[in-house]
Amino acid sequence: MRIPRWVFWVAFIALIFSWQSITDRLALATESSEIHTLVSDAGLNRDGEILLLRNSPTILDKSTFQAKCGTDPSGGFLEFGCYLPQSSEIYILKFDRSELDGLSTTSAAHEMLHAAYRNLPQAETERVQPRLEPQATSLKGPHRKELQAQYDGQA
Repeated sequence: MRIPRWVFWVAFIALIFSWQSITDRLALATESSEIHTLVSDAGLNRDGEILLLRNSPTILDKSTFQAKCGTDPSGGFLEFGCYLPQSSEIYILKFDRSELDGLSTTSAAHEMLHAAYRNLPQAETERVQPRLEPQATSLKGPHRKELQAQYDGQA
């Protein structure tokens, strides 16, 4: 029995329309246990988890992180994660002390928001931007020196 040609076309079109869903399921299924824990601890909804995983999150030691992200803590700004939009990659700093693990989780969620922001329509970006700017200036609070000391203490 020969299968009609239209069946193949219908299957092909269905595959095209479900491709993103298929790749999302693969991303969820193939994540490392370290990334799985990070995603789980971040408390993201399914859309947030998928967006984070679409951006290939990787946990890196301090020197590799600094090389990949181009960070220099001596410049006065601490980074525990970075989002590279040109390659859709998220890098998270691995902490050697378990009491700082929460910073990795928070950084992963924060970097996912960069990816989400990048995907916003222009009108939505223009609506959100004025709300973000005051928050950015408030990040120069008293806890910064404490975080710097903990960051410097990493291997």
